[in-house]
Amino acid sequence: MNPDLFDLSGFVSKFWLEVVKPTTNDRPEIKIAIQLKGVLEDLGVRSITHVDTIDVTQQLLVLDAFKHRLNQTSENYNASNRVCQLIIVYKVLGVSSQGRITTPYTTMNSVKPSYNKKNLGSQIPPTMDIKDWGPITENSNTKALTIKLNTNIYAEVNIKDNMNFVSIYEKRLTGKLQLFTFVDVLRLNKNAAKPDYQTFNRVFNDKIISFVNGEISLNVDDIKCKYIDNIQKQGSPNNKIITMDLETREINGVLDPVCVSIYDGKIKKTF
Repeated sequence: MNPDLFDLSGFVSKFWLEVVKPTTNDRPEIKIAIQLKGVLEDLGVRSITHVDTIDVTQQLLVLDAFKHRLNQTSENYNASNRVCQLIIVYKVLGVSSQGRITTPYTTMNSVKPSYNKKNLGSQIPPTMDIKDWGPITENSNTKALTIKLNTNIYAEVNIKDNMNFVSIYEKRLTGKLQLFTFVDVLRLNKNAAKPDYQTFNRVFNDKIISFVNGEISLNVDDIKCKYIDNIQKQGSPNNKIITMDLETREINGVLDPVCVSIYDGKIKKTF
């Protein structure tokens, strides 16, 4: 099982903030027994790590241990019994007591796909030549080319003119789950003898990655942001205003006023 499928760092950090630190009050002499378990797609539960005794100072050690154990057990988790959720079970042991783990701590209800838009540039080959992506088969129903990228991750590619329409999906027991889509658009060079399939734009709904010679040259993100709310219109004009305009000039680094204008809603004055 690839530990990159899960946000282990965020998972352990959340456990530390919500359980370990409040329970121990940051006192390393207070010990906690923990164990990492995985919930399988068939609703079974399997232990991933042994029971370990830790203290509040060992967050990074626990994270490394979880990653190492997930790597070690990869051959035991295949398409027929994939882990869809991680669970940490724990018991506060106090300073010297020992006990059996009984209290569950559950988060992370879903798996993060191994391919995602945030780091797509480093995960999918930076080329429009799909022969470099992986083994290719043709889907007779849709005429799309199917490419195996990872154990359970596939790409369906429809090629049209100078564009590749790509859908990334995950194979599951119940079928396939579409993760996201994008379009690769070739950047044509009229002076080139043949197309450069490593110079193109990878276009998403909210992101564009530009490649030149197989290297990322530009990232463009569509960032959603809030704008200033519109000011409500008044029913009638309000003349209770005053404005001032001050004109200056700079002489030897000193600003010297040359004109002052004042308007109080009725009378304009300039001097």
